[in-house]
Order: sequence, then C-alpha cells, then structure tokens
Amino acid sequence: MVGSSNMDPLSFLHTTEANAVILSTDFAEKMEAMFQADLSKSEEIFLRQWQQRPWRIRFMEKIARIFDYWL
Repeated sequence: MVGSSNMDPLSFLHTTEANAVILSTDFAEKMEAMFQADLSKSEEIFLRQWQQRPWRIRFMEKIARIFDYWL
C-alpha cells in the first residue's frame, strides 16, 4: 500500500488524500529499494537531542501548529 494518508482526524475528515493497494512484487521491490536508500541517508535522533533543539526551532514549531490545518 502506498499513499499520502496520515492517521489523524485532519486527514480523515478534511483533506483529499488517498492510498492505493498495488499487487505487484516488482513494484514492492522498487519501493523497498527506495525506502532503503532513504534510510541509508537518514540520521537517528535521540530524545535528548530532540529536547535540546534550539529555541528558534521550537518557536517555529509552535507557529506552524497554529496554521497546521492550512499547511
């Protein structure tokens, strides 16, 4: 299954998101390869790091939450 749906009320009630079930092993292998490529470029963030992020980032997160319905 691939798609843009999120598991939250906003996605279920107010947005036009969709998922598709695709029955293809070739497609599944390509998606797995893409996921592994993304994973290899990712960086794990630990709780301590997250809690110590700069105040400017925290401030911008609070501002974004005000507008999350429209973002």
